Amino acid sequence: MNPHEQILLNAIFKEETSSITKLFQEMRIPIIAGILFLVLSIPQTSVMLKSVVPYVSKSEVSLVLFKTILFIGTLFVALMFLSK
Repeated sequence: MNPHEQILLNAIFKEETSSITKLFQEMRIPIIAGILFLVLSIPQTSVMLKSVVPYVSKSEVSLVLFKTILFIGTLFVALMFLSK
């Protein structure tokens, strides 16, 4: 059997993963982003950030910019761990 036939046979007879597993694998990133967005959107997070980072308590724009940078950085780190 030549290598091309072996590749074809492997593609035909490979085990299929379940639909739930496929769905979860495809939805990991949107789920993580949604949860992170939800956490950063609640008012308690804003109060905590204003007490921890004095710079963001000066204006709402600086708070939104800080939350945006925090969202991007945290999502990036989470995706780096998920890709390993």
